[in-house]
Order: sequence, then C-alpha cells, then structure tokens
Amino acid sequence: MSFVTDHSFINLCHAAEREITVKPRKPAPWITPAVKAAKQKQRQAERQWRKLGTQVHRDIYIHHRKNTKSIVVAEKRQYLNEKVLSSGSSKELFSLTNQLLGKEKKATLPDSVPCDKLCENLMSFFVDKIDTIRSNLCLENGIQFPPCEEFHGQFLSEFKLVNESQVKEIILSSPKKSCPLDPLPSALFFQCLDVLLPHITTIINDSLLFGCVPNELKESLIKPLLKKDDLDRNVYKNYRPVSNLPFLSKILEKVVLKQLMEHLAKNDLVEELQSAYKPLHSTETALLKVTTDLLNATDEGLVSVLALLDLSAAFDTIDHHILLDRLKITFGISETALCWFSSYISNRHQSVIIENEKSPDSAIVVTGDLNHHTLGKDLTNFHQYAKGTAF
Repeated sequence: MSFVTDHSFINLCHAAEREITVKPRKPAPWITPAVKAAKQKQRQAERQWRKLGTQVHRDIYIHHRKNTKSIVVAEKRQYLNEKVLSSGSSKELFSLTNQLLGKEKKATLPDSVPCDKLCENLMSFFVDKIDTIRSNLCLENGIQFPPCEEFHGQFLSEFKLVNESQVKEIILSSPKKSCPLDPLPSALFFQCLDVLLPHITTIINDSLLFGCVPNELKESLIKPLLKKDDLDRNVYKNYRPVSNLPFLSKILEKVVLKQLMEHLAKNDLVEELQSAYKPLHSTETALLKVTTDLLNATDEGLVSVLALLDLSAAFDTIDHHILLDRLKITFGISETALCWFSSYISNRHQSVIIENEKSPDSAIVVTGDLNHHTLGKDLTNFHQYAKGTAF
C-alpha cells in the first residue's frame, strides 16, 4: 500500500471529511504599499535567521521587525487623522469615534416574536401612540393657539428651477446612503450619475413647477431603534422609530430647503434663538447662550430659574393644517410654493421593516412624520415657535 493510499485510509477511519468555508479577510485600510514592503523585508530577514541561526541575522530580523512596527503605527496614525479631519459634522465624528472604540450599536429586538408579526405590532404601536398623544392635546379640548403674526414682505410664490450642475453639487455633497425603496443601490447610482442626472433634474423641476411631490417620494421605511442599551427590549415604548427615505426624496428636499432658507434670510425670518438644524449652531451654542445669560443675571444680583421642557413625540404630532397656516400667514409662502408644501406633507405612507420583513399594510400619516427628513425638521420649528419667542 502506498503512502497516499495509506494516508487516505487512516483519514477515512479516524477523521470524517467536512467542508470548510474560508472567508477572505479584508486588510486594514492603513496597510499601504510601504507597510507591505516592510513586512516582506521582515519575513525575508526572519527566514535567513531561522536558516542560519546566527546572532547577526537575528539582530537584522529584530531591526526589520521594529521598523515594520513603526511604519504601521505611522500609517495608522495618518489614516485616522485624515478620517477625523474629513468628518463634515459632529455626528460623523461621534460615529467614527464609536466605531474606533467598538461602541457601534447593534440591532436589538424583542425576543420570541417572528419578524413579520413584530413589524405589524410595532407599526400599530407607533400609530396608536401618536393618536393617544393628539387626543390629549389642548387643541382637542377647545383651547386655540394665539393668532399668527402676519407676514410683511415679498412672498415666496414659486420655486426657482435648478440646472444639472446645481443638482449634481447637492448629490455629491450628500451622504452615500441607500434605502430599500431606491431602485438602484447607492454605489451603482453614483457610478451612473452622469447618465441619470438629466432625468433627476427633470423630475425635480417638474415637482417645483407644478407644486406636487410624487407619491413614490413620500414613502418611508421605519427601523425600530432601542433608545438606550439598558432598557427592556421587549417593551415597545422603549423603541424610537427611525425613518429611512428614498435618496431622490432627500435631494428634492435639499433643493427646496436651500430656496426656503434664502427666503427666510432675505425677510429676516430666521429665528435668532434657534440652535437646532441651523448652520454654525448646535447644542454647544445653546449651552453657551444659557450659561452666559445665567452668569450675567448672577452678576446683576438676580435669581435665575431654569425650566427644561421635553415635548413628547414633537415631530410626530405636528398638525398639518396649523403648519400650512403658519407657512402662509407668518412666513409668506403662497401659491405654487404653498401647494408644494401641502403635497409634501399629505398622503405620506410609512411601514416598519425588520430583516427584509415589512409590515403588511403601510400606515397613512395624517400628522407629523417630519422627523429624519431634511426639510421636515425645519418645518417643525415653523410650527412650534414664533419669531423672537423664548421660553
């Protein structure tokens, strides 16, 4: 019996054959050609030392090993430094920090509930929650809001049409995120951008010209996200609905938002005390404002009381009729532009999606649904605050 035959016979008797799937591991992004060359020299020096066993060759190997380590550290430092500097916002920077520290949030869902049933349950819970909050609002009890301050200035009656270069600039500056509702993955979309750009520009201009938002751009998929890691994941109220929107919808919203903000700035309607969703403003500027006011009051011998208000489901309880009235009366939006906003917030649909399972019937949104929208967050401020008002 030959060695090969004997070896195969032993394997059949004592070791059962089984298939092993080996997944190639993606190299670290800081493994540059310089690092690869240093590692190659290190391996060559190690082989020489193992072969000859002299002290000289051992010293040469140790030298190359230290050199490789220093190059890896330098390349890794440079890579991380470039990533930090390229972070365009505080959100991206915090996300990068959590990723480097291994603190990325993992999807946490209730136990022992099939995905299809869980989608349906969560969709019903989110809808019922908003209905319950709205039923308890003062408006339903006969108490009306104070009259809106009337607008005096040049009305925004229609939106300006955009060209391909303007649309392309907005697309390239947007995060490359995709949604299951998108007809193309984001990577393929950006590869074919030059071909698709004329059609995208036509869709956007038709929407602005006729004051109508296509129904396909008014759908959203909700991903339930546990508010805090230490909360009970089997309790539905501990989940926050996070909307995922079609990419083209976000581009259309950014086009409108840019012209809307230009209108507000031109007519001095930008809220001075607002820090959220405003360029060069954040929670830091809000804290600086409050701290400065408290210190000034203390210097003057005054007593300060700080009241913190938390609006439950603030984005989801926006009354569409009140919002449209404020846009028209207080902010000077009229005619085709107002029709566009009316179309934008009406007949919106949303569904819960979990692991490719989707709630069977999408819910028609009659209030709110402005959270996680590029334009919706600014509209929420129009609904809640009058210019120059502070609590």
